[in-house]
Amino acid sequence: MSAYGIDGNRLEQLLNEKGIFPELVTGNIVMCMTGIGNTRKDYKMLYKALAEIAYTHRGHLVKLAHDDRLEYKKRPELAGPEG
Repeated sequence: MSAYGIDGNRLEQLLNEKGIFPELVTGNIVMCMTGIGNTRKDYKMLYKALAEIAYTHRGHLVKLAHDDRLEYKKRPELAGPEG
């Protein structure tokens, strides 16, 4: 989320608002752990939350030193049955 100007602490806050509670946050690193009890629904919830955060902050894209261009590409293979 660095490309959107969101650091780890802010991302944690945004995820918490969506009912997702990361295990570890430091600098620009956010770690969410999964386990045997997680279901496909849990993964979709995390993916949807991250996608919504990225979409909401898309106007704040910043150029990163290691990236020549930033663009949003829809990935149909990641879409669930509901789209």
